[in-house]
Amino acid sequence: MIIIIRANLIQGYFCIEMETVLIIEPDRFFKENLVELLELEGFRVKSAGNVADARTELNECKPSIIICDENLLTREFGTLKDDLKKAHEISHVIIIIIDGLNEKFEEADAYIKMPFRDDELLLKLGALTIKKRA
Repeated sequence: MIIIIRANLIQGYFCIEMETVLIIEPDRFFKENLVELLELEGFRVKSAGNVADARTELNECKPSIIICDENLLTREFGTLKDDLKKAHEISHVIIIIIDGLNEKFEEADAYIKMPFRDDELLLKLGALTIKKRA
């Protein structure tokens, strides 16, 4: 299935296949807002509040994109990233880090600095998805 999405305030369209996104975010309110935004744009979305719950979701939903809070990186995300790369069916997952401190992590394919606009996240998702398929 091909879905055309148009992000608010963006002049242009992205043509992408429906992607499954796993959001790993401890802040329930922020996580719910991200889920709603991405669902409205046509993504299939699963969420987890911590890395342990994320491992369970990984087995069930096989995401092609993970959006993760940077605070979780310092705790357990490195081992989760290793698990992802070892698993054949999810070895090409895109990882986007939401970062409030403007740090860079080797584990990520992209970074979104807090605070960010919805269109900024959607642009990154679209660009990374297109790049992954190229």
